[in-house]
Amino acid sequence: MPTQPFDTFHLSYLITSLILSAVILVLAKLLLKKQRAKNIFLLVFGILPFAIHISLLWGEFFIYGRAIAYDNILFAIYPCNVVMFMVLYLGGSRRKNTYFFQGSACFAFYVGIVGNLAGLFYPTYYYDGLTFEAVKSLLSHSTLFICCWWLLLGGYFKIRLTNIIPYALGCVGGLIIGLLNFSIFKISGAPYLHIMYIGTPAIPNTPLTIWVIMPLSCLFVALIGYLGEFAYPKELRSYHKFRIFDQKNPDGSNIEENKV
Repeated sequence: MPTQPFDTFHLSYLITSLILSAVILVLAKLLLKKQRAKNIFLLVFGILPFAIHISLLWGEFFIYGRAIAYDNILFAIYPCNVVMFMVLYLGGSRRKNTYFFQGSACFAFYVGIVGNLAGLFYPTYYYDGLTFEAVKSLLSHSTLFICCWWLLLGGYFKIRLTNIIPYALGCVGGLIIGLLNFSIFKISGAPYLHIMYIGTPAIPNTPLTIWVIMPLSCLFVALIGYLGEFAYPKELRSYHKFRIFDQKNPDGSNIEENKV
């Protein structure tokens, strides 16, 4: 049965998935008050995307008596693969108050929200028909989308201007992973241009390769972080910690200190 994005099934799935995601997140925000309950929710939705992702192996084995390990199961070749492994760590980590955890949650949130929306709205895997792999990919993206939103709603990090630091570092790490996989695939003779969108765009017929996505996404995160600062009193906003934003008198003292 021929399929293409935004056909009847895809549109129905999109609407249902987004509504259910919103309902689940709202209920979780309203009902889960204890930190232990929030952590369990994060753990469950951290495991689900990975479990659904590798279910393709089990499905093929039980249907055909054999299974093929696909490249995106063996390697983290797409941004969403990286985020999927990150939320596994975040859900299972017992030290959720460290800078590394919060920075990882920040990076996973931004990449996960945008990446999973792209995966849901422009599912290149859907062109091959309504297969088990296509349904699996849709469900995996949906559950990962919920998990990434919970990183913010569950209070694991806050939207601040300083988010740009862990995000930029995460981009560098993701690019290193992509280039390593790119080299491995190229040497082995496997198709490699699609890896981390280094050689092909994330959305067909657009310029959105990783070299365009990274700088644009950094600007986007900086803008969101800057707007997030307005949720805090002026004196507690992150940008006041940077000297370039400090207002000084000629003698070097803060202007605010001389006000009566």
